[in-house]
Amino acid sequence: MLNPEFAELVKVGKTYYNGQANENLDIAVMENRAGTLALKAMQIINELKRNWTDDSIDYWKALRELCLMRPTLNRKNVEQNSQYQLVYMCAPGEITAYSYEQEGDYNKNINIKFDGSLPQKMSEDEVHLKEIMQIPGVKALFEKHGYATSFVPNEFILTPPMFNNIYKGALGEVVGKYILEQYAGVTLQEMPSEFFELFDYTLGNGVYVDFKLWKETMLISAEEEKKNVLEKLDKCGGKRAVIINIMLDHNMQITSSDNGRIIEIPYLYRLDRKEIGTEIIAKINREGYLQ
Repeated sequence: MLNPEFAELVKVGKTYYNGQANENLDIAVMENRAGTLALKAMQIINELKRNWTDDSIDYWKALRELCLMRPTLNRKNVEQNSQYQLVYMCAPGEITAYSYEQEGDYNKNINIKFDGSLPQKMSEDEVHLKEIMQIPGVKALFEKHGYATSFVPNEFILTPPMFNNIYKGALGEVVGKYILEQYAGVTLQEMPSEFFELFDYTLGNGVYVDFKLWKETMLISAEEEKKNVLEKLDKCGGKRAVIINIMLDHNMQITSSDNGRIIEIPYLYRLDRKEIGTEIIAKINREGYLQ
């Protein structure tokens, strides 16, 4: 990523980081600077998505791995890599969480509060990381790949765009793929480069899969969201999109819409029962949703 735009973003990140070196900075100033950096981080994400190339795909994958391994980072690590200064923001002390609010899908204003007073949260609880680690085999999988099994207190922490657009998506992909392959007996394939990030995975048979870490309801029910899924499916020339929420704390039924082109799976893991939803996985196989 050596284009002029990215070089300029790195320059901004260095300026931000050097300014944070002053330990006497007022917390309000740090929060303001963190919000500015978060907007710059969103610029990186938008720049990558604008035109996928082999280089940008590799960079995106590297970001995913970094976020999964290090949702927080210490100052020494940040000092050793200038690009980290665009991924992490400096906090007033070692933390594992903060709060924020944003508008314009992270493109307009991002307000950050380290005291937890804003409605949206960046934390391991927000993604049910402790509960995810209780899924049989997942903790061992994360330890094998060096992924964080908890958020370690550190002075630097992921910005809201990196948390929402990179970390949460990567977390859902890794966990969902593991459960589906282990318990449904399927093999998920990486998306081809020409359709990169339209969906999480393909089965190579015209069926595409997206994993979600939604808390309660299936947000795909909104007509606008369905339209977006169908547009992506048409672009891929696919026959079906299967949208899968990783976990839920109550029973919900699988739903089908648009003549079976969109299938919504409400959970693979039941939080209330602390077990794999074998009954819903059996139905996925029985109805041939992935075939």
